[in-house]
Amino acid sequence: MTSPAPEDGWEGILDPGEEILWQGRPDGALVLSGGLGRSVFGLAFTAVSVLILREIAADGPPLAMLWALPFLGIGLYMLAGRFAWDALRRRHTWYTLTDRRAFIATELFGRRRLNSWPIRPDTPVTLDPGPPDDVWFAEDWREIRHHDRRDRGHRHSRPRRVRRRVGFRRIAEGRRVMGLIHQIQSTASGTATA
Repeated sequence: MTSPAPEDGWEGILDPGEEILWQGRPDGALVLSGGLGRSVFGLAFTAVSVLILREIAADGPPLAMLWALPFLGIGLYMLAGRFAWDALRRRHTWYTLTDRRAFIATELFGRRRLNSWPIRPDTPVTLDPGPPDDVWFAEDWREIRHHDRRDRGHRHSRPRRVRRRVGFRRIAEGRRVMGLIHQIQSTASGTATA
């Protein structure tokens, strides 16, 4: 592929001379894998919430049911909702690899987001073969704040850093994309073969 024309929507995004090498989308299928412990906990959370709702419905005030509904929602999300959310996000994601960067674009509920990561000679690249394949090329660190129980009565929270791998998830051409990234790296380091 060659560099897109300005009418293709890349004006002001790509650097002068930057060329698109590959574009694709992740598989949007529902995948029920990973985090079995969280699913078991979600099942228990859901079951207890249903039992509480049943008891309240039998002989409690109807407004008391509102108290248990958030717990039911949390349990259902941990049990199955997180898999549906992941599939929905992937269905609204687009990938682009240029001769300099990797782009991940999402558009979900009217909110657009475009992130890019440079491909350098020292960028670690990992292929998790599928099918579909995952090609990982970056790490993202997120700060999560949680309440410190030792500071009772105070509204202080300690940040906790969580690592998240970044890459092109669940793609059909993982080996080809990894090969393109290796070509970019060898060209950038000056070891490209003619």
